[in-house]
Amino acid sequence: MNVYTAIGVGILKILIIVLIILFATRKYVLLRRDFNYLLDCIIRKYFEYFSLLIVILFITINLGIYDGLVVTGLLLVVGLFDYLRIGNPVILPTIIVNKFKRRLLLVLKNVENKEFNWKVVLSNAHLKLERRNVYIISSLLFLLFSICIISFYFIKFDHYLFSSNWFDTLEKVKAKDMNKWFTEEINPEGVYAFVSFLSHITNSSIEISIYVYSIFQLLSMTIVVFWFIQKITKSMIIIPIFVTIYYILGFTFLPSDITNFYQSCSLLLSFTLILPLVIYMTKLKTLPYTKAEQYLKFLLAFIAIGLLDLYAFLLLLPFLVLFLVIVYFKKNRSSVVLQMYILSLVIIIFIYKTFLITHHESFSNILRRTLIDVELSFSNPFIKIEIDRLIFYYQIIFEVGFILNLLSAIFLKKGWRKKVLVFLFVTAIYLLTQIDNKWIDNDLLLKVLSVFIPILMGINIAIVLDFIKIFSKNRYPIYQGGSVILFSVFILAYLQKSVLFLPMNETNKLHQNILSVNEMILRNYLDRTYAVVNKDEYFNLSSGRRYFIPYKDFLAAHYMKVDYIAAKNIKRKNFLFKHPEFILPSSIFVFKYNNPEYKELNVQILDRFRRLKLRERKIKKIFDSNQLEVYEIINKPFSSQISNMVF
Repeated sequence: MNVYTAIGVGILKILIIVLIILFATRKYVLLRRDFNYLLDCIIRKYFEYFSLLIVILFITINLGIYDGLVVTGLLLVVGLFDYLRIGNPVILPTIIVNKFKRRLLLVLKNVENKEFNWKVVLSNAHLKLERRNVYIISSLLFLLFSICIISFYFIKFDHYLFSSNWFDTLEKVKAKDMNKWFTEEINPEGVYAFVSFLSHITNSSIEISIYVYSIFQLLSMTIVVFWFIQKITKSMIIIPIFVTIYYILGFTFLPSDITNFYQSCSLLLSFTLILPLVIYMTKLKTLPYTKAEQYLKFLLAFIAIGLLDLYAFLLLLPFLVLFLVIVYFKKNRSSVVLQMYILSLVIIIFIYKTFLITHHESFSNILRRTLIDVELSFSNPFIKIEIDRLIFYYQIIFEVGFILNLLSAIFLKKGWRKKVLVFLFVTAIYLLTQIDNKWIDNDLLLKVLSVFIPILMGINIAIVLDFIKIFSKNRYPIYQGGSVILFSVFILAYLQKSVLFLPMNETNKLHQNILSVNEMILRNYLDRTYAVVNKDEYFNLSSGRRYFIPYKDFLAAHYMKVDYIAAKNIKRKNFLFKHPEFILPSSIFVFKYNNPEYKELNVQILDRFRRLKLRERKIKKIFDSNQLEVYEIINKPFSSQISNMVF
């Protein structure tokens, strides 16, 4: 299975899980004709359950009980309580029995009246979509499909794979499987716990799950940004599509590095909670719960953001909360948010302070690592405009936004507060980039701006359209707006042609081949029954599931001695039990690189194969490319490959 197939299967599994959840909640979601209600439900449930998931991951890992089934089981229990609207778990059996009895009586009644229909059992109405909803669904599906295509295409530009940061990420994700939330340093590691959870629920290797997570992050950001613009601008299709397309395809006009397209970014994942939080903070009615439940939802969201990314929690959220209090100073809605943020701040500081004491670190160290991210750097070789000139254009956007937001606050009676709140927040981030201070990481701020610049452009367009509606009674058909969007897509695609048609980097292709072979071995061979002979730098690749033999050990004389003794005593279990040092794995996979610098090493490998064949060891080539060959040495037939053992 190659990398593309493995990633595609992982994404497909996540999609199936989402569809199952939607089917399970069809009574409350799919029966509504308004697709916006469905989108609201999806975002609200994502906001609630993703926040809860991060908190559950933190608790289970630190209690030493983390497992994919345990976390999934806890989420299912909470989902069942939520579905049945149960506050007291003691009455759960009674509620289930009563609901079953009512449904059974309804079925029996319809059977007697000869009106029985399975739709009575499954639902109470039919899903009928209006034309406008068809446009929205089609547009959103097109955007999501485009993201998948772009994500798969950019794999060939990926410089992140097998980099030092990639191996650091791999180790941090593996630490979660060993119930270690923090590794050597105290840093927010919620994103790595989430990657580990994705690995469990999709049954993918951790290496592939890093890719799956990156695409999931982009898909979730697309949906959240689309919905966020709908709520801010009240435009259902045109402006949300424009903003989302600019966010997806504007990589040569935004400070984003596509060479590290798949790097795990906790900041972006935290934005999938922060953007809904902005809407819920400004309109509490969008969370249809009691006041106590709203308190709990906000508290969990703030804690989850603190566990995901301290930069967002300590720097970005205070700006949002402060501007919320300023913009909504005459309203009560800011009090709930402010109280829950202060409470979550106390909890997060207590959590990190506790672990800092056990690790003998000071809070200033984690604060420094939070404010300055050494792993993140802005280096986009494909950007069309110099960064200074780009910032100048952003400044123009801010100045236009200031004028438009001021006019909207004066002349427009409704909908201006949310726009002003977002404008103040983005302006504050922009002003921070203009301050020359060693404690301000401009790369992180540019990462934030890459998300909010398209949003601010959408808000500016929405305000202009609002004023046009005041002075014009004409209403333009949706297909005219759609043609503008389609034209924008072609323009953006044309401007990206220098990026989209660059030649393949063969070094990255080699990395993909190594990952493909590794994935093939993991899926087809039983864990701990085989070993891999490879370069030392790949020691951590799938460690814990196989044995690793360096080239120097494989080519040493001692290996031939062990091979001889192991083959001679292969049926003497008592001897091997007493002398485990003479046990060889059932299969050994040898990676041979077709590169001039490995010419001498390859001669030694081929000589070792020749000597093993003289001892009647079966050696077969399982992978062959211009840069890489992989051979399997079978020491014990039918003892490692799963298909041979089963059939």
